[in-house]
Amino acid sequence: MDWRRIAIVIAATAALNSVLWLAARLLDVSLVVSPASAGEPQQVPLAAVVFATVVPMSMSMVMFALLRRVLRQWATPVFVALAVVVTLLSMTPIVVDEVIDTASRIWLAPMHLLTGAAAIHLAVTMHDDRVAAT
Repeated sequence: MDWRRIAIVIAATAALNSVLWLAARLLDVSLVVSPASAGEPQQVPLAAVVFATVVPMSMSMVMFALLRRVLRQWATPVFVALAVVVTLLSMTPIVVDEVIDTASRIWLAPMHLLTGAAAIHLAVTMHDDRVAAT
């Protein structure tokens, strides 16, 4: 696995999500969500956006590396299926949370989709590289 390329894509995804967050804030979108623990609604900080991009993508790439060792040619389709499910499930709080206004939903959803799409892109391109090498 090309860990350098993975690090670059993760950093680029975090940067793009940060740009989305900054654009939303410049447009005066609240980005207020209910915390998982029953506390007061609060604005999503930029640090949380970066953290919620870097950590799941890093974990997903470690999982993909393990899948490649165990499942070989089935690793990519299994990973892509799991990544689609996890990405869609990560959108659930955006849809269900009654505190989130429509504008915030419109700006938060692409951040989740971008992170999932980037992880899928990495897996598929690494699969293509591996197939081309054989």
